[in-house]
Amino acid sequence: MVCVHSGNEQSTKQNIIEDDVIPNFRQHGNPTKTVEANLMHMLEEMSSVCTNHFLPCNSTITIVTTKSDKNSQDFFGELAAHVLSRLLSLAGFHKASRIDFVADRYPDHSIKANERSRRAAQGSTLVNIYGKSQPTPTQWKKYLNSGKNKEAIISFLINCWKNLKSDDLTGFILYATQGDKCFKISPTSQSTIVETIEVVELQCDHEGADTCLLLHAKHACDNDFSVVAIKSPDTGVFLLMVMMKQNFSADLHFITGNQNQSKIISVNEVCDKIGSETCNLIVGFHVLTGCDSVSSFYGKGKRKAWKVLSENPKGKYAFRILGNEVDPTEDLYEILVEFVCALYGHKDMTCVNEVRPVERGWELKDEKLTIHWMTSNVAPDQLLEFVNCGCKKGCSTQRCSCSKAGLQCTELCKCQSCGNTVPDNNSDDEEYLYDDFTEYLASDVESEDV
Repeated sequence: MVCVHSGNEQSTKQNIIEDDVIPNFRQHGNPTKTVEANLMHMLEEMSSVCTNHFLPCNSTITIVTTKSDKNSQDFFGELAAHVLSRLLSLAGFHKASRIDFVADRYPDHSIKANERSRRAAQGSTLVNIYGKSQPTPTQWKKYLNSGKNKEAIISFLINCWKNLKSDDLTGFILYATQGDKCFKISPTSQSTIVETIEVVELQCDHEGADTCLLLHAKHACDNDFSVVAIKSPDTGVFLLMVMMKQNFSADLHFITGNQNQSKIISVNEVCDKIGSETCNLIVGFHVLTGCDSVSSFYGKGKRKAWKVLSENPKGKYAFRILGNEVDPTEDLYEILVEFVCALYGHKDMTCVNEVRPVERGWELKDEKLTIHWMTSNVAPDQLLEFVNCGCKKGCSTQRCSCSKAGLQCTELCKCQSCGNTVPDNNSDDEEYLYDDFTEYLASDVESEDV
């Protein structure tokens, strides 16, 4: 994944993430969320690819990332058997011989820490696992709110599977991640217990399973598997598959949804229909417009942003190269700034600060945006008051309604010998102009005499 950050203190870079950028953070600093799945749905619509319920008959691998679902398992040992049973059932259903179980890691220092803290605010309980006979927590959701608990249960599952009987895994090879390591667990005829080998080439210290899944898929592809299916509920995984498809010789498929509404999307067909340009820009676009670790722009979802991008060739170029370097170039930042301005309806703007509502008819009062009302009158006072008089003695006393109101008489008045009118300075101006002109001529004559 890539993300945009401020880098050095250059003004253009600050424009993207400066304080109070068009409000893209919620109360207490939590990022604004967007419906990420809309982007996947749009790609499906663009490609007109029909979803399937079965993989091709020559499928040989299913890569699975799953969250632990306790269901009715009362003990941790039962839970380990239940999760394995689900994996083998899924592989058997699709006639796959290899299963890769890939899980997230939960380091203390993480860009996802804020989101995890938000979830944990609902309550969490730290539980140590000592053995198979230990009862599972009754408050399972609170148990999973802790990253430490998740790492502990994944480690427990893998340790249980390392001690399986070979007969329990007949016909399958299981690759499972444990921390930053990966183990190949396979049945063997030499022993009643499965054989466990650490796979060095699959060591990965990535925090999220998203990128680690692609590593496992590439490993399977390089080991002569012709069909690779990845099961995940995460839209980001699908987008990574679309972007990275060009690096795979195997047919890629994405499995998502629950058991009742599961669907299979052919990544190859999607990529063929939308073209390489869209495939290369999709991840950069997804990151800037809002993902797991990057806030979305307030009120601007994936569909709106995509519509703006479709009319912005420079934006397409920027999203294709976004993430190629750790520090994006100054030119790239400027293009992204223009895209954000266009996202809020100002295609002619090149600076986010110029698009802010405070500068465009709104003002900030008590930390709230309010309308900046016009301070001048909408019409001259004479017209608004509509005062007129009919004086016959010069309009110089308070008997004159215009003078009493502090207004000067206008053409609407029927007064005689009025002295309450706007002074006519035209004659004076003409005299000044005449004097200036004669003085100018005199100076010319004097210079010629010299």
